[in-house]
Amino acid sequence: MSALTTTDLALALSGETLVQLTDDDRDGFADEAVVAEALAGAEREIRDRTGMADGSPLVGARRDDAVALAVERLFHRRRQTLPSEWAIRAAGARQRLHRLPHGTATNRTPDDRATRPGNLNRY
Repeated sequence: MSALTTTDLALALSGETLVQLTDDDRDGFADEAVVAEALAGAEREIRDRTGMADGSPLVGARRDDAVALAVERLFHRRRQTLPSEWAIRAAGARQRLHRLPHGTATNRTPDDRATRPGNLNRY
């Protein structure tokens, strides 16, 4: 089971876009099975590349990467053009995943700057 949920995608995409990409039965609602498949595929890609154990939580940058890869999967399954913002995010996720085994990437996010030693005394 995926550690990510429909809510993770709903926060990333507009509700209308999420429904357009996932409503296979045309009932006006996002199909949970389609969402689960996209999230599980993205999570599996990250776990396979990083060697993370199944069931271990995806946090921070890895969680954001999984959402970007899931969004990419949803657009591709509908054969729709992936918006450039998501193409950049998915490409960045794959670059980070490629660098992880080589020790050149970290799990840091841009928000981590505030908690570096020396920066805390600025607040």
